Amino acid sequence: MLGPQYSANRALQAAEGRASFVQQPCVAPLPRWYRGGAAEAGRDRTRETRVSIAALVWGVVFGSVGLSFFVYGKKHHAVVPLVCGVGRMLLPYVVSNLFLLIGIGVACIALPYFLRL
Repeated sequence: MLGPQYSANRALQAAEGRASFVQQPCVAPLPRWYRGGAAEAGRDRTRETRVSIAALVWGVVFGSVGLSFFVYGKKHHAVVPLVCGVGRMLLPYVVSNLFLLIGIGVACIALPYFLRL
């Protein structure tokens, strides 16, 4: 019969990670809908992650510029900065291509300086 000393020793070994009886936590495999299915099984998603983070950062930058254009247009009753500001704030929700987002964003920022109504 094993005494309390044996169980205390095993618990100490388990806490230190030396015990052979310690099982790894059981992790269930991800469901197919979460993994992306069989078509995307071997695809590298590193580039997509970088692009989506860059699109997020550019969206925040252009969205804040759009908010400032909107506030300026509302205070000064100017239609062009107001419309460009609303368009700038909504554009990241519509455009998913990073280069198109930057191109339209810069054009929308420059538009009030060239178009005066």
